[in-house]
Amino acid sequence: MTKNTYPDWVLVHKVKGTEIRKFGQKYYLYKVSAFWDKEKKKSRKKTICLLGRITEQGLLASKPRLSPEKANQITVLESGMSEYLYEQNQDILQSLEKNFPKEGKALFLLALFRLGYQSPLKNMSFYYETSYINQVLPNVSLSKNNLTILLKEVGLQRSCISQCLKDLMGNVSYVLLDQTHVVSLSTQMECNRLDYNSQRSFDPQVNLLFIFSPESKVPLYYRMLAGDIRETKALKMTVEESGLKEAIVIGDKGFYSAENLKNLENEDLDYILPLRRSHSLCDYEVIIKGNKKDFDGFFVFEERIIWYKLYEKNGHHLALFLDEELKQQEEKDYLFRIKEEQTQDTSIENTTILPKDTTPNQETEAKTANDVSQKNEKTGNSLEKFYEKQYGMGTIVLEYKLKKNKNGQEIFTYYKSRNEVENTFDAYKNILESDRTYMQGQAQMETWTFINFLALIMYFRIYKTLSEKQMLKNYAPKDILLFLAHIKKLKINNNWLQAEITQKSQKIIDLLRKN
Repeated sequence: MTKNTYPDWVLVHKVKGTEIRKFGQKYYLYKVSAFWDKEKKKSRKKTICLLGRITEQGLLASKPRLSPEKANQITVLESGMSEYLYEQNQDILQSLEKNFPKEGKALFLLALFRLGYQSPLKNMSFYYETSYINQVLPNVSLSKNNLTILLKEVGLQRSCISQCLKDLMGNVSYVLLDQTHVVSLSTQMECNRLDYNSQRSFDPQVNLLFIFSPESKVPLYYRMLAGDIRETKALKMTVEESGLKEAIVIGDKGFYSAENLKNLENEDLDYILPLRRSHSLCDYEVIIKGNKKDFDGFFVFEERIIWYKLYEKNGHHLALFLDEELKQQEEKDYLFRIKEEQTQDTSIENTTILPKDTTPNQETEAKTANDVSQKNEKTGNSLEKFYEKQYGMGTIVLEYKLKKNKNGQEIFTYYKSRNEVENTFDAYKNILESDRTYMQGQAQMETWTFINFLALIMYFRIYKTLSEKQMLKNYAPKDILLFLAHIKKLKINNNWLQAEITQKSQKIIDLLRKN
């Protein structure tokens, strides 16, 4: 068989000093060398060792039968995950190198290892040395001393951080703003201050304000604030610093207050805020009448029918949305709770209780007529509450102010995009394990937040890819990184070869590459 008859996936492993041999239907790679035969007076070939069997998935390396000196020439490095993140985030690397000529490559690697391994700083050098990325981006020092200098110097260059994030934004028509917190126990920072948060904690904390693009499904921008700052002025300043034109503040029910509304108006910020169903601005008249003609129309959202009504009340612009599937479910849950309560009360009513000072012959009913009356009254109140709440069930009422006119579907979709912002916070704190920090200076904290934010962008790019390829039902971004991290490259006598790939990893690679 001639060389040209071998499949391409076999020939790719043919490098200088090796030879491919076929036995049956299998292909093998051997290390060979040439020597001069004095007796026959011609050059001859000498087989040194078997390197492994070649498969379509890569080289199945054989166990080396080499001397200890030659065995040391074999190197195994992780390559799948690091190469994938390197290829998918070239724009991040380019922007980092442009804005941080000295530290750009190191910042990129730190973000990569934060995402891949949630690595603390002390382990960054280890992951660099054991990854093939050190061949792609060579001679980058991630030693403790160099990282200490990097954390301080980069954190003092907020303008460069800002420009780097702006380079990555692209064209977006609108963005959402929201805020979360990170616990910091440092005694050397001014921005970590005592304040109350949604987890009912009074630990010193730093607030992070994120800007998220619902269109690109990727976080765009962040700003670090003192832990006790929640003023809307910070939102305005963040929008101005980012250079974005159309930004919408999407709050939760806890954010809605007369003071916050006033501040948003004063800062001329667009907003969409949900009201509690019992708020006086909520008008359920269109639902009480029961005539769908009184609504402005309907639209389909995630395969559910949503009816909507835009109205104005006391100078406030409001939108009422009705999801009848949700309404039926809420009614069912509420009524079942009432029924369950009645059953429990009946059981208690039929239970006999012995007072401490009675004998068995003096047994009395545990529940008196007064107890039964109280039970009936309690059940009656629950049903009365149902009658009061029935028209608000399955509804969302939003107050909004938008410079550009939007229809009901657009307002609703913008509000529902808040879930994606919540996912961003969840990934930042849980996937990257960044819910607390031990950075001891404000500049260091700024750099560490920047690194984690870059890792967050990488994470959501994977998430977006999985969503577009309809892979989210079977894989999460962490699954992808885990499988890719098991793909290795072998260096055998100065030649880099792709190691074997499991069927699971190969399947994921094929799905990711599929158009």
